[in-house]
Amino acid sequence: MATNLEYVTPEQFAGLIRQHRGLFIFEGIVFLILGITAIVFPLVASVAMTILLGALLLVGGSASVIRAFRAKGMPNRGSSILLAILTLITGLLLVIFVPAGMLALTLTLAAFFIVQGIFEIVHGAQVKGHRGRGWLIASGILGLIIGVLLLLGWPSTAMWAIGILAGINFLFTGVALLTLASQSAKRSESPS
Repeated sequence: MATNLEYVTPEQFAGLIRQHRGLFIFEGIVFLILGITAIVFPLVASVAMTILLGALLLVGGSASVIRAFRAKGMPNRGSSILLAILTLITGLLLVIFVPAGMLALTLTLAAFFIVQGIFEIVHGAQVKGHRGRGWLIASGILGLIIGVLLLLGWPSTAMWAIGILAGINFLFTGVALLTLASQSAKRSESPS
């Protein structure tokens, strides 16, 4: 089975980043701007992310409906049709009822952070003596705190949570891309 994932050596990776450094800088700046915008305007970002998710589910659901109805003789066709229709309905509901979608997505995020936090704390506690264990436990504690705060503040957290969290993600992506570009420039300047 072929895959698009190719192994590259660290040297090859650094060379590719140096070669495309300007693109990494451009993308990093775009993500920084998106992140700052989402954090400054969390309600707008939350609405936009909810509508975007709904639109993506509508497109994916449409493709699933076409496949499910046209691929006769496939096993589990009935459940495929039901899942395709459920995907379409979910997308439609998110696009039509954006505030309710934001409420539901925020509850889902809160539950996710709580469960993820518990699992990370447990996994961190199980790997005694392993380097990096503290980071896993700290991440779990932070996830648990964020999840509980989202839940305790619900429904008002729905007005900002999705936008703020997307903004933070975009900021980290931007910083990571700019750091890669910056480090590749430093490596090319240093004598080998």
